[in-house]
Amino acid sequence: MKIHFLFLLLGYAVATRIDKKCIQHPRIQNRVKPCRNPQVPELIPNFAKFLPQTSSWTSDLCSMVAMALLGEYEMMDVVLLEAGLCHTDLEAGPLTRNKLSRVFPFDQQLVILQLNGSNLVEALEHGIDQFHFHELPEAYPRVAGIQFHVDLSRPYGQRVSDIDILQHGCRWERISPDKTYLVLTNEDIARGGYDYSALARYQSLTPIRHTVAEAFWIYSETVCDVVDPMRRKTHQAAPQSCVSPPINRNMTSFA
Repeated sequence: MKIHFLFLLLGYAVATRIDKKCIQHPRIQNRVKPCRNPQVPELIPNFAKFLPQTSSWTSDLCSMVAMALLGEYEMMDVVLLEAGLCHTDLEAGPLTRNKLSRVFPFDQQLVILQLNGSNLVEALEHGIDQFHFHELPEAYPRVAGIQFHVDLSRPYGQRVSDIDILQHGCRWERISPDKTYLVLTNEDIARGGYDYSALARYQSLTPIRHTVAEAFWIYSETVCDVVDPMRRKTHQAAPQSCVSPPINRNMTSFA
């Protein structure tokens, strides 16, 4: 009885302290203000074609986000995200900020990594290994600007093959182990989240101004009627003589 009373008393004291002191801090006020003054959700009405019914880890949602980011940041060679970045389903229909906040409940800063081809292959190998052999579906690499083949029967380091990088938005070229590529990713795995230690070892990390959710929203505002963001990049950047390659939404094939 005394222990229960003590817990209640301490809980009341902590609650009182938070209400009277912490809540006045400007940073707390900025976070609380939107909740006190809810606004009508902003909405992109023409997004229905762009959004089939998609779910987080097991569908193309994060692949679609990756392709949208490559469309927004066209100077990047590759976009690499982990499937766990998307926390929930995104239903078909108009896109609102409220929907987006449920998919990305945490602010994930976008960062640029400079990786050579062998580093990039190592990161893909690691993501596939964590996904399949460590039963961590959130670690699966969702990508854009790169395609590859996976053979899960082979040993670690040999499972990912036939890796191609999309060049100038119009043709696939085999990855070069020594060439440096600009890789857009989220800060979590760039710093080793989901055991992406292959990325955490490299210090050429450059943060950019937008989070994943912000960049996806900005892109969707301008290209809401485009089903495949890669197609927009191809149409804008490719010369007339360039033949657009077939686009695989998953950018991955399995043996």
